[in-house]
Amino acid sequence: MANGPADFQDEIHRLAELLPTAEPDNFVLLRIVRDETVADFPSPPRGAEVWFRKDAAATLARYTSDSRIFPRQGGFSESAMQARSQVWIDRLEPTGIAWGIAGDPTTGLLEIDVGITESEFRALAAEKGWPWNDEVRFTFAAEQPPAFGDPSLERQVRAFIREPTQRIIQLTALTIGTIQVDDGCFRLMGKNGQKGPLVLFGYDVQLTRDREGYIAVEGKETRYRIGEVGAWGGPNQISPDWQAVRSLRKLCGEGEIVNVGNPQSLRLFALPYPDRVLDYAVARSLSYDAAWDEVIACMARKERRGRIGTELRDACIDQFNDR
Repeated sequence: MANGPADFQDEIHRLAELLPTAEPDNFVLLRIVRDETVADFPSPPRGAEVWFRKDAAATLARYTSDSRIFPRQGGFSESAMQARSQVWIDRLEPTGIAWGIAGDPTTGLLEIDVGITESEFRALAAEKGWPWNDEVRFTFAAEQPPAFGDPSLERQVRAFIREPTQRIIQLTALTIGTIQVDDGCFRLMGKNGQKGPLVLFGYDVQLTRDREGYIAVEGKETRYRIGEVGAWGGPNQISPDWQAVRSLRKLCGEGEIVNVGNPQSLRLFALPYPDRVLDYAVARSLSYDAAWDEVIACMARKERRGRIGTELRDACIDQFNDR
């Protein structure tokens, strides 16, 4: 088992529930220690360590005699870590930037991800008078790329507005829709010919042209052609206080705004996984390339009949389907 034998797991679960309430001012952390010399993932456990602020060995002995569970002394209580974190929560929450915070109670170190660059953050911290020391470690956003991968497009649209802050956590509720250009502004396609919401894009995407010359939105790992059905994860943050939102409203008018983040062509999103194509090839006694070509041709036929996305893929890749 990945987390050790059943009796070990039972004892770990028992202690994890018991110790925070039995030793609220002394208990720090319980964690499984893995054998990093083993290449498997996850590597097998060597045991578990339980951290207490003081008298670790004697304290642990009161609750278990399991030799696979050993004491460690030091660290900070949950309330102490919460107090450290709260300082930065109170600083960051009003700013509107994306951020995330985690702490290691064994060392007291806080690790904070912020959605702006280091230079932007240091300027903000200097303005606000925020001191910090080596008990805090920051991870900053990369520099935002130019909005227009194809500079000529800047003259052809009214506004291509992106998030001012890089997302720290990507929510994954899937939305499917079509983004179109309406009088130089990007909108979701509405129902019955109505105008849909205005669109805000992700921090690191660019407006460019794809290989066929169509206007497209590209990120590091995503590609979406304007006017096609696409998919994106969310819901994504949006704030009326962002200058980006004010600019979008000034250029394109009032109304609902949807942050689509990094949209992906539903056609690309639904491309079959290589192992499924290989299974298909084996079942039909085809080479991998021939199987790929056959599946893609099937998807093109199904697409012309109105199927989209994973439904389209699954109608073609399963060798038992009547295609």
